[in-house]
Amino acid sequence: MTNPHKVKPYLLTRSLQPENQETPIHFINNDSMENQLFYRRNHLSYPTLSYSN
Repeated sequence: MTNPHKVKPYLLTRSLQPENQETPIHFINNDSMENQLFYRRNHLSYPTLSYSN
């Protein structure tokens, strides 16, 4: 399973729980933005899932 709480070096990390990573202002040059530079913000933590058979 991949860890969703990961620091993205190209974003400004404000917190990981809940995830809040912002696009640095110097990357905002025009009306379009690369997907990897788009901000990530959650208001709640990721749910913990358990698998049962």
